[in-house]
Amino acid sequence: MKGEVAWGSYSDHALAWNQRMGDPNVLVVTFEDLKQDLSAGIQQICSFIGFSLTDAQVQQVAAASTFNAMKESQLPRQHGNMGNVIFRKGEVGD
Repeated sequence: MKGEVAWGSYSDHALAWNQRMGDPNVLVVTFEDLKQDLSAGIQQICSFIGFSLTDAQVQQVAAASTFNAMKESQLPRQHGNMGNVIFRKGEVGD
């Protein structure tokens, strides 16, 4: 609650982004939405930035963007001991 963590105060972070909620150049994508339909989230992001992907490309990005795929490819190499803090369960509500 005091923000005394390695990555700073979540409250400060959330308040700063709350000021941008009406900005047409900001797309809010939630973890919950991506967990519910990752392919739709990828398509939404592509549309927002004016980029198009084929269905096969969307599926390829989705496969590489799952929690397990990212955890397996990044945990030991880039995050060291912090990996278990950053990559927890990958579940909604955790």
